[in-house]
Amino acid sequence: MTIKQIQDVARAEKFQPFSLETVGGNRITVDHPDYIFFVPNGLTVIIYSKAQDTVELVNAEDVASIRVTTPLNTR
Repeated sequence: MTIKQIQDVARAEKFQPFSLETVGGNRITVDHPDYIFFVPNGLTVIIYSKAQDTVELVNAEDVASIRVTTPLNTR
């Protein structure tokens, strides 16, 4: 996955929570746009999890897929 693909989802005009799934099978959820940071080197993504009070550093090349959380009720 490229850093641009991740940035496009994270910086969407109407943010929706999403998960990054790594090639190793880990799933990292991004609940808010303020909880994801992009290191200027163009490879590293830093994600904060408020629920777990943890920080994950992920190499963009290790991201296999992005799953956007869709609301169940859009009324």
